[in-house]
Amino acid sequence: MQHLAFMKKSLGFLEKIISGNKTIESRWYKNRKTPWDRIQKWDIVYFKNSWERVNLKAKVSKVL
Repeated sequence: MQHLAFMKKSLGFLEKIISGNKTIESRWYKNRKTPWDRIQKWDIVYFKNSWERVNLKAKVSKVL
């Protein structure tokens, strides 16, 4: 399955992921929201900053 992750440019997450300083992306909510229980090992995640094109692709290696 493929997923699209929107990132806030001002936080610089894409640069941190590319450099290896950030290896996990997670969101914590009171109520479970998509992609809860939908993302699996070997899925593809495309990352993009808001209002920009997709510029990073990653394969999920582990889901906790």
